[in-house]
Amino acid sequence: MSQRVRLWAALVTVYLVWGSTYLAIRVMVESAPPLLSSGVRFIVAGVILAGGVAAVRGPGVLRVSRRQLMSCAIVGGLLLLGGNGLVVIAQRHVASSVAALMVAGVPLVVVVIRLIAGDRPARATLVSVGIGFVGIALLVGFGSAGPLGS
Repeated sequence: MSQRVRLWAALVTVYLVWGSTYLAIRVMVESAPPLLSSGVRFIVAGVILAGGVAAVRGPGVLRVSRRQLMSCAIVGGLLLLGGNGLVVIAQRHVASSVAALMVAGVPLVVVVIRLIAGDRPARATLVSVGIGFVGIALLVGFGSAGPLGS
């Protein structure tokens, strides 16, 4: 498979998986407790990823030190409760399109914070985040015909 085909396959996968995440969360929170259902989703994803890695690289690659395990537990817990958890809870009250658009704006916030802190992000970072922001603005700007309409 050529590199170009692999690139497009990866992009389509990201668009479909990431794009459907917020709709799936919206459906999920209508019938299950938000944090419980999100936790189950994390566990299922972790088992699938670990199984895939073990199948390709061998089960030995999954060995981690106690320190690595603790670090992963802390980051995973913060993502589950702080990052994804708040989005899941919010989606009980807002449309999935609004949640997706708000999350898509996070890179812009990170770049602005970096600039305020005196960091100099690479030109490619600034350009790509700028293009992403323009895309978000176009989606939001459609008014009643766009994802935020009615």
